[in-house]
Amino acid sequence: MAYISNRTSHYASNFESLRNLAEKSTQYRLTSDRLVNGRRFPELSAYRTQLSEVLTYQRTVERAKKDGTRINKVLAITNAYEIALRPAEANSIGANRVEGLQGYIEPLLQIVREGLQPGLNVEKWQNDNGQGDFDNRLRAMQTLLNTKVGERYIFAGRRYAEAPPVRNLVNLADPPLPVAAAADYQTFIERNLLLNNSNSLADHDKDALDVPIGNTGQVVYSAHLTSVLQVEDRQIIEYGASSNAEPINQLLLAVRLIKRALQLTPAEIDDRRALLNNAEGYLDSSVTGLRRLRQSAARVVATLQVAQERQLEVQLTTQTLVDRITAADTTQAGVELSALAQQFSATLQTIETRNSLSLANIL
Repeated sequence: MAYISNRTSHYASNFESLRNLAEKSTQYRLTSDRLVNGRRFPELSAYRTQLSEVLTYQRTVERAKKDGTRINKVLAITNAYEIALRPAEANSIGANRVEGLQGYIEPLLQIVREGLQPGLNVEKWQNDNGQGDFDNRLRAMQTLLNTKVGERYIFAGRRYAEAPPVRNLVNLADPPLPVAAAADYQTFIERNLLLNNSNSLADHDKDALDVPIGNTGQVVYSAHLTSVLQVEDRQIIEYGASSNAEPINQLLLAVRLIKRALQLTPAEIDDRRALLNNAEGYLDSSVTGLRRLRQSAARVVATLQVAQERQLEVQLTTQTLVDRITAADTTQAGVELSALAQQFSATLQTIETRNSLSLANIL
C-alpha cells in the first residue's frame, strides 16, 4: 500500500509541475507578444472595436505625416516665389542691386524719365543704356521667371512640370510703333496685357505662338491659374502665380516698349515719347501688382505654417493615443521574461529532483 501511495503522490506532483510549466509557457508567450506587438496586443486580437480604433489612429498619423510633407514642399516653393518678387535691397548698387523682379523697376523708370526729358540727346541716352546691357536685364528677368524648386517651375501655374514658361525675351518680336501702326500697336498691347480674355497668352509665354483652341474657337489655357494644396481633405490653400500674372505682363510689356524706344532714330520723337509714356504707366502698375503678389505669398506662408503646426499636433496627439494601446514597455517585458525563465528553470529542476528521489525509493 505504501508503494501505491508513493506512486500516486509522485504522479500528482508531476501533474502539478506540468500544469505549472503550461501556465508559465502561456505567460511567456503573452509577454513575448506584448514585447513585439504592444502590451495590449492579446486584448486587441479579441476585441475588434479597439483594433479598429488603433487602425484609425494609425491612418490619421500617416495622413498627418503626408500632409506635413506636402506642406513643406509648398513652403519651399512659396518662399522661392516670394524671393523672386522682392525689390532691391536697401543701399545696394551695381550688380548686387537686383534681388527680385521689383528690383528692376526703379532702374527702368530712370531710363524712361531720362528719355522723356525735353531737349534729350537721343544718341547719348541710347549709348548710356546700351542694347547689350538692356538684353542682360531681359535675360536676368527670364531666369527669375524660370525659377525652379526641384523639378518644378514655380511661375508656370498648374503646368509646373512643363518646359520653362518664359521664352527667350531677347528675341521676341519688336512692338509696332504707336503712331505709324496705331491699330497693330493696340492689338499688341491688348494681347500682352490679356485684356478681356483671361485665357489668352502674352507673347513671352513659351506657347504663345502655338496654343490649343477650344470648341468655341476661344483660346483654352490654364497658365494663369494658381496651384492648389489640399490638407486634411478639408483645407484648400492656393499658392503661387504664373508668368502670365497681370503685374508680370505689365513689367515685361514695359521692358519691350523701352527696348523698342531705344532702337528708334532721333527723328522718331513722337513714337519714342508714346512708347516711354506707356512704359512708365505699366511700370507704375507693375510695382503695385508685384507688391500685392508678394503680400499674398507672405499670407500663404503664414497659412502654411499654421497648417504645419496643426498637422504636427494631430500627429503627436494621435500617436500618443496609439502608444497607450500598442506601445511595448521593453524594460518591463524584459524583467517579466527574465523572471519567467528563472521560474521555468526552477520548475524543471524540481521535477528532475523529484523523479530522482522517487526512483531511489522504488529501488
